[in-house]
Amino acid sequence: MMYYIETRLEGEWWQHVPGQYETEEDVIAHATMLQASNPKLAVRIIDAESGFQIRQFEPLE
Repeated sequence: MMYYIETRLEGEWWQHVPGQYETEEDVIAHATMLQASNPKLAVRIIDAESGFQIRQFEPLE
């Protein structure tokens, strides 16, 4: 499935290039890894086909 990962450090959301993931769990793992690398980062996952937000992670700090 195709998903967009969007990130926000401060201010606006930034959309990253859509990625192909085997499962929804794979894209969630990728988003979690991004946030672990920068706890101030907010991350959300968007289904590329429907445009619906799947999940959002608020900053850890």
